[in-house]
Amino acid sequence: MTFRFIQPESRPLLETPPAAGRSLASGDARRQLDADYRRWTRLLVGFAGLVLASFGVVAVVGIPLSGARLTAVDITMAVVGAVLGATGVWILVRLHRSGRALLSALAWWTAEPYRRGAAHPRASGWVSARTVNVEPPILARIVSSSVLGLFGILAMATVAYPTPPGALNPAPAGIGLGILLLLTACGQMGGVMRLVSGLAVADPVWARIRSAFRRD
Repeated sequence: MTFRFIQPESRPLLETPPAAGRSLASGDARRQLDADYRRWTRLLVGFAGLVLASFGVVAVVGIPLSGARLTAVDITMAVVGAVLGATGVWILVRLHRSGRALLSALAWWTAEPYRRGAAHPRASGWVSARTVNVEPPILARIVSSSVLGLFGILAMATVAYPTPPGALNPAPAGIGLGILLLLTACGQMGGVMRLVSGLAVADPVWARIRSAFRRD
């Protein structure tokens, strides 16, 4: 099965507001966009992209700058790593951009009934904006972004340890991997925050706070 960053059924829903003459049910639009973003395949493809990008960082940056005497194998790995690493970064960027597009459209369609007065914030909205964090597809993103952030900090901490004379310097690889992991963690957690922010339109507490700031 071919993986698509955005499913064909979701593409017409990304246009917000929809084109004149096009009638779409907000409930159906929300379900489609939400299901598209929550796909487990997005996480699996992201993991594959991260592995490729990490290999590229080690092969292109870590080994050449470690102080080791480069061999033909190292040079070959650097060339292969550059190709695989660029592919991995491309995957991660595409996932980030497609996720932003899906979540932005989802937030618009979620708020649409409230804008036209067909729905009003209720206590159930307060609950759903918080319990969404423990739903398996979202919880998996929270856990993975937390783990990636932790490993990113640990990787960058290699600069704090002195390299013994004659030993290879792990700092370049650590810094490169740390930056990659932290950026990936921020992108993933940012997606969860966008999702929660979109659902908060149904939260009466958040609606009152927002309206108070708007009056000021």
